[in-house]
Amino acid sequence: MDHTAPFLITTPRKGRGATRRAMERASRIGVPFVPRDDAPIEDLFDLHGARGIWVESADAPVIHTRKGELAYHEGTAALRVKKNASA
Repeated sequence: MDHTAPFLITTPRKGRGATRRAMERASRIGVPFVPRDDAPIEDLFDLHGARGIWVESADAPVIHTRKGELAYHEGTAALRVKKNASA
C-alpha cells in the first residue's frame, strides 16, 4: 500500500456507523479510505503524508488540514444562498 496520499477520507474517532458511508464516498471521488481506529487526526497526517483529511460524520463532513479544519454548516449555507439570490 502506498503510504502517501495528498487527500484521504476517514471516520470520526467514535463514529463506527460512518465507516460504510466514508468508504462509499472515497470510492465515488477516487481517494483512499483510511480506517481511523480511534487515532488522533494528526497521526493520520503523519502516517499517510496527507495534506487534507475528510472526516465523514453523521452530521456533515469536516475537512482537516494541518492549519485547521473547515466544516459545513447549513445555517451559513442558507445565508450564502439568500445573499446570492438577492444580488
